[in-house]
Amino acid sequence: MALADRRALAACTAGPAHVDGVDDAASPRAGNPTDPVVPDRDTSSPPPQEIAEADVVLTYV
Repeated sequence: MALADRRALAACTAGPAHVDGVDDAASPRAGNPTDPVVPDRDTSSPPPQEIAEADVVLTYV
């Protein structure tokens, strides 16, 4: 069963934030803090299943 892009994003951001008790912090919207990452490939246009295969090579905190 595949997840829609929006649901997959929530599963990786808002879901874990809710478990940690910081619901608002992980909502991907303007003004919220983030830890930007640099993936090892372009993740802007591949099929969603390929995005999960990308590795993070750098995280800015």
